[in-house]
Amino acid sequence: HYAYTLSAGAGQKVQIQFSHFSTELNYDSLWLYNGSSVNAALIGVYTGNTSPGYKISSGQHMTIRFKSDGNTVASGFKANWSCYTSLATSLE
Repeated sequence: HYAYTLSAGAGQKVQIQFSHFSTELNYDSLWLYNGSSVNAALIGVYTGNTSPGYKISSGQHMTIRFKSDGNTVASGFKANWSCYTSLATSLE
């Protein structure tokens, strides 16, 4: 398995969009964490054809962990990520 942390600049967030997701159900899993390690708050666990879709971190880091048993081969996943800056506006 592996873990990889995506990091944005100060004041930014990480956004990720999964355009494809196909893993072996219950044997290959992807975890998303809302922070800089696997000890951060869990966003969700995804397996089979249940795609994470579109997610935005609450801070400047998001960690991805993927584990596979290596037995059955599926097509895997494809995702694009970028840094996100929310534009706050106030109405007075």
